Amino acid sequence: MIRDAKARVDELSSQAKAKDDELRGMREKVETLERQVVGLEKVKEELEVEKARILEDLLVVKEVMRWLVTEGLSRVVEAVRGSDEFSDGVVGLNGAAEAARYHDGLMDGFQVRKDGLPLESLPGWSPDARTILTQRQDIFDTMKLPGIQTLPSLADQPDLKEIRDVLSLED
Repeated sequence: MIRDAKARVDELSSQAKAKDDELRGMREKVETLERQVVGLEKVKEELEVEKARILEDLLVVKEVMRWLVTEGLSRVVEAVRGSDEFSDGVVGLNGAAEAARYHDGLMDGFQVRKDGLPLESLPGWSPDARTILTQRQDIFDTMKLPGIQTLPSLADQPDLKEIRDVLSLED
């Protein structure tokens, strides 16, 4: 009976040691999982910070787009319309049309052609009129506008401050 009891104690001792080893292994796994959770929480915090930064950037981009649509494009048109180059081109084209009698003579020209007569039959017709007008039109079509010329060089600016400065008219 003592032998049986001793055998039973040895068996229980062996089982206890196996359970202790199993428990130790489980504790190590729990510690590993806890470290992983801590690491994931740290990553989550970093992602939250990054998300906040991206949302801030998105707000800036939305503001830039709002400015571009509500003010920037109209300022480009106003800058072009108000430029000396554009005004000079319009004046030159208008002057060429006047000199070619296109303004006052346009209706007369339609009437003459309607009557089947050549344009040359108009009083004051100039054979150079079409050439002069075409030359002025070519100058107008190819003129360089300062704001439009400057904008492409600013395309890589990190923000719109430089572009806004170029397009800023009297606020």
